[in-house]
Amino acid sequence: MNLAGVLSPKWWISGFLLVNFFLFAVNAQDTHRADTTEQTSFSMEFPFERPVPLGEAAKKALATDRGIADVIKDEHLSIESIPKDWFTASEVHLGPKSETDLVVMGLGISQGPNNAGFWILRQTTDGYEMVLAVDKHDLTLLDTSTNGLRDIETGLPTGGQRYSDIYRFDGHRYQLGPPIQESQPSKVPTGEAQFTPEQLKQYYLVYKNSDVRYLRALFDAYLNNSAGTDGERQQLQKWNKDYFRSKFMVMSRENNMFGGTLITILFQDRPDKVFVAWVYPEGSNKQLKLRRFDVGSFSDEDMKRVRVRYKKLIEDKIHAM
Repeated sequence: MNLAGVLSPKWWISGFLLVNFFLFAVNAQDTHRADTTEQTSFSMEFPFERPVPLGEAAKKALATDRGIADVIKDEHLSIESIPKDWFTASEVHLGPKSETDLVVMGLGISQGPNNAGFWILRQTTDGYEMVLAVDKHDLTLLDTSTNGLRDIETGLPTGGQRYSDIYRFDGHRYQLGPPIQESQPSKVPTGEAQFTPEQLKQYYLVYKNSDVRYLRALFDAYLNNSAGTDGERQQLQKWNKDYFRSKFMVMSRENNMFGGTLITILFQDRPDKVFVAWVYPEGSNKQLKLRRFDVGSFSDEDMKRVRVRYKKLIEDKIHAM
């Protein structure tokens, strides 16, 4: 069940659900002159201009992505037996000419109707390391650079508009920069949403899903120091416990292309951030586990509009989880 599907135009739904995990901005920008002999713009709409085969080192780096690793495990594959048609790749130079890096896009894996998985692999002395993984429509290497590596712009066209994000290297990985409010419209429509009784009835069904209920049980157990795996606790420890003491409202619940569900939530008593949880059924018994829990890339203006648009649901303590 998708709350936005009842309340908002469809162009906003896609942008809202394809939320990126927001990390932090970095600085120290400088410029980087593009190598005109190599491809710098990539799109799921067109084949790569100079595709190269993936070697074992590159496949090994890709297998560090949790989603890819799970598919490899489910398909009973080894790194060596990863199908050639899963990916397409192109050699690029993110920084020094002595390092030949890779832009990789999913073909037979991690591809939806409007987005595909993109992975950036940086060459190291031991092979490659993954420094960025995103699900987007297109990706471009920019002429500017941060901490020695080129900045990256990604795009997602929705409802006739294109939404862009800029990623900058922090010395270890690429991190999502703050939204540029002057050039990017808010994802969220203005005004308070009005509900019909039937719309609310359909929306409340989302709280009956086992994965949504699992989140509430996990938050309570975490507060009591009584349950959760080490990985789950690491995900939750990043955030103030006051969030988990609050009830939460579900803003969307969607299937994840890597399995499980992505659940977007807002805590009623601390509605300053929107969080995205990846809940996955693990093992033969399909035991639910929290694989990722992070804050979405919503600007201050987005959050102001969310608090107005969903005021009724934020204040609804009866149905919230």
